[in-house]
Amino acid sequence: MRSVATRKPRSPAVSRDETDALADEPFSFRDTKGGQIFLYYRGRHVVTIKGRRADLLLGALASADSGQAQLLMAKATKNFKRGNEKSAGRKQRG
Repeated sequence: MRSVATRKPRSPAVSRDETDALADEPFSFRDTKGGQIFLYYRGRHVVTIKGRRADLLLGALASADSGQAQLLMAKATKNFKRGNEKSAGRKQRG
């Protein structure tokens, strides 16, 4: 007889905003006449968004409160903190 492993039920997804991770409002943005949006995290530029995606984000940001705007900008950066900073410390320089 084969035993079947049972899995724990998944906990419901909790948005980052509900955990107060965005309470100090680390994200900001600047839009240009050319239709680009520059997103900043704690004052440092992290991503530039153009075209249709920028238009959609700007429309959503216009109707969002500050907490929702922080969440929208966090999602728009597409998890930028999982980029190359892990390997940057190991890289030999010069």
